[in-house]
Amino acid sequence: GVSAFKRNYLLDLSGALGNRLFPYQMTIECTDPTRGFKSAAEGMAIMGVDLAVSSDTRADYSVITILDKQGDYVYLIYGERMKGIPIGAQIERIARLAEDYKCAKIYVDQSTFGVSVIDGLKAKMLPVIGVSWQAQKRNELLMNLRSLVETKKLVLPVDTRDIRANDFTQLLLKEMEAFVEVQKTLHIGDDVIRSGTRTF
Repeated sequence: GVSAFKRNYLLDLSGALGNRLFPYQMTIECTDPTRGFKSAAEGMAIMGVDLAVSSDTRADYSVITILDKQGDYVYLIYGERMKGIPIGAQIERIARLAEDYKCAKIYVDQSTFGVSVIDGLKAKMLPVIGVSWQAQKRNELLMNLRSLVETKKLVLPVDTRDIRANDFTQLLLKEMEAFVEVQKTLHIGDDVIRSGTRTF
């Protein structure tokens, strides 16, 4: 039923049970219409990874997000979603992007199969860190993201000439808007934001 859905997917679709953590008017001010995805970071590149393996039409996506940290500012410079990709292929994709972007840190979802990915990346001598998505850590990460949004130090690419960047950011904005605070617990919508928040 509804309660099980909220518990499993950590999402409250009603919006009536609490206040939105990321109101649209706040997040839209973090967008930059002159920016698309970048092929390299100007500061420190940090990757966040949220994992999934099922190819079912209702299954989650694996999401890779790359941020460029420049002083107090954080720029989204790359993101992709994939579904139904074997773990081995995901490890190779993460490793390739980490090398291409010269990522200083790779934060990976410490789920059941996330351990295999973490081990696979460590075997490639990559700077991987496992991150839990349990309530306390999740809320801490989300509050860090909220602080970046409030101070407009998160910069999201929405250049319509870069379809992939614009589509990825629009999905992220939609997921961010779905967050509500319910009895002091933050609830989350989907995978893109989970990938991104791991890096904050």
